[in-house]
Amino acid sequence: MEFVKIDDYTVEGNYTTHLRDTGKGNEVIYQFNLNHEDPVLREVFQDVRFRRAMSLAINREEMNDIIYSAQASPRQMTVVETSSYFKPEFETAYVEYDPERAEELLDEMGLDERDASGYRLGPDGETLQFEIEYNDIETPKTPSVELVAQYWQEVGIDVRFREISGELQGERAPANLMDATMWHGDQVTDIRWPINPHFNVPWEPGWERTIWNLWSQWLTTDGEIGEEPPEEVKDLRYWWEEMSVEADEERQIELAQKILASQAENLWTIGTIGNAMHPIIVSNRLRNVDHSEGFWAWDTLQTRSQNPSQWFFDE
Repeated sequence: MEFVKIDDYTVEGNYTTHLRDTGKGNEVIYQFNLNHEDPVLREVFQDVRFRRAMSLAINREEMNDIIYSAQASPRQMTVVETSSYFKPEFETAYVEYDPERAEELLDEMGLDERDASGYRLGPDGETLQFEIEYNDIETPKTPSVELVAQYWQEVGIDVRFREISGELQGERAPANLMDATMWHGDQVTDIRWPINPHFNVPWEPGWERTIWNLWSQWLTTDGEIGEEPPEEVKDLRYWWEEMSVEADEERQIELAQKILASQAENLWTIGTIGNAMHPIIVSNRLRNVDHSEGFWAWDTLQTRSQNPSQWFFDE
């Protein structure tokens, strides 16, 4: 679906609204706890077929229409298009809406038996059920999870969701207590991603992610705590560590794209919608504000790149 970008516009209240790229790889990303203490959920979440199925079950075009008025676009979680590391296949991996293929993948996993309500049974013969816990800030997370939960239920997954406080999120995620969570896919420009690719690399335990906190602990402490990850996850960390000190730009890009290719293939995180715009409301009396196009992103610290100390009101 094509979408029309709305231009900046001025209203009668003597201010101008500018639309700026959010600089996010995704507005809302979903993460399963690959280190879950429950062996059944761990087995299911670690199976790449499950993550691919969950991605294919998401109707991103409908999400774009409902939540973003068709002003964004379906996109897998990866770096922004202006990144030196970007490849088109990274953002299109498993983003098509194909619930039939999703069902086939789940059946291939052995999740082909159903309970009386039509939900799939896990490897233990019990209803496969998990909960998405999340803190609803910055991007439209509740509208997103309401739709995603519906899509996943339609392919037979009994998924629930629960909004929690930031304080509880900060306690439960790094303590490995959450089944799944979501966040916004930020820090994906060439400013931040090379130093903090935490949704694509097991970098350190984090309060905004559930993917691989035990693996991160093991890699960060040279095996003193946590759990040893599989080789393909170790590779992500080793590629990133080499990239961080690599002086040759071509080699740095090669290493970065290895990491991003692994994300596209394995879906360590699952993206939904990207290329959304953020409205910036500026008084027409405020001077020295840069009205040119650019990011409104954490990577550029929102307004700070514009040197706000130089703004003034024209009386």
